[in-house]
Amino acid sequence: MGRGAEPPAAIPGEPLKTADGLDPVSAAIASTATTTSAVATSAPAPVQSRQRGRVKIKEGSLLATRAQDEYAYIAKDLRQIAITAAILFGALIILWLLFTVIDPLGLY
Repeated sequence: MGRGAEPPAAIPGEPLKTADGLDPVSAAIASTATTTSAVATSAPAPVQSRQRGRVKIKEGSLLATRAQDEYAYIAKDLRQIAITAAILFGALIILWLLFTVIDPLGLY
């Protein structure tokens, strides 16, 4: 008997078959579907509104201390990035001057 003789795995609008006689994957899908349908029929969860804008943090709190420590690391990282960018830009200018003004290889 070919696959054409088998009934479809799921028919829209009909309840799911029980897990008896199904392969393990179908049984897991059926148990998940019944669990999610039970959750869906329960009372809806309250909607939480998100506030836009700044979050007020008390000075001296644990969160403020952690934020201050993080900002110190960020400031240090940005300083290192700025120094590296300045060094690379300076090296670029020196190389440009070397190859255009002095022209050691005779390219220009």
